[in-house]
Amino acid sequence: MTAIEGLESGAITPDFGVDDNGTFDKGEKNNIVHFDSDGANGYIDLTTAIQKSNNPYFMTVGKRIRDYFGDDNLAKYAWKFGLGVSTSGNVKASKNWS
Repeated sequence: MTAIEGLESGAITPDFGVDDNGTFDKGEKNNIVHFDSDGANGYIDLTTAIQKSNNPYFMTVGKRIRDYFGDDNLAKYAWKFGLGVSTSGNVKASKNWS
């Protein structure tokens, strides 16, 4: 969903990539997330990020979406997919699959 939002919003293009060194810097003092079990993967493009479910890639895309469009944008997009709570506070009912 983060990739779709990034592409549709223009925050990323299909050829957008990141250099995955095994960490993600949240941009706050001493707030670097380490992905020790995944390790560094080098350059990751969208296709590889989806294949590997690459956290640094999708966290970078999420940060770009937030920086370009505000804190609520990804949540609003998730709501369109029937996920989470709308920014108006409404809770979407879960479907009964039984």
